[in-house]
Amino acid sequence: MKELEFDEMRAQIALLKSKIEKEEIVNDRLLLEVMNTKVRTIRTQALKHVGVGILAMAVMPTLHFIAGVSWTFIAATMVMLVFCIGATIYFHQPINSRSFIEDDVKTLAEKAARLKKQYQTWLHYVTPTLIIPWLGLYCYEVAKGMDITGEALYAMIVVICVGCLIGLLIGYSMHKKVVDSCDDIIRQIEE
Repeated sequence: MKELEFDEMRAQIALLKSKIEKEEIVNDRLLLEVMNTKVRTIRTQALKHVGVGILAMAVMPTLHFIAGVSWTFIAATMVMLVFCIGATIYFHQPINSRSFIEDDVKTLAEKAARLKKQYQTWLHYVTPTLIIPWLGLYCYEVAKGMDITGEALYAMIVVICVGCLIGLLIGYSMHKKVVDSCDDIIRQIEE
């Protein structure tokens, strides 16, 4: 009788272990699926950042002919764009490596947290340091190149600032997608 009870208990324990293992496999698959989706979002945003930078570099020389912007300003802007593209590639390198998904969860969380911190630092320190002087110089270059004075100068500055604001909002939206994806990766791993 006791042996029958022990056999029954062993069978129930084996069944319970089997169910737990299946549930862990399902949870691991769901976690991996979420990770892949978030990593794809992060990689897509990196490609967009680099693509926009390359497009801006291709368009910059036309400003000399359209608005009379100096070649020196165009060259300086190109150097700034190369710096920004390089920083994007550098920041995303740990995420873009093939081993990212194969890393253990602690390493994944660390890489996502590092990318998020780099993005936040860039937003709060580098962006204002680059954009504010560049915007002022751009307004000066266009005004000088097109010989704009008086009220037309104020209208031109407003138009350029509105365009810059639209660009900043688009850039912030792209930034937020990366930061939110990093937060989602970190949150999923912590759960």
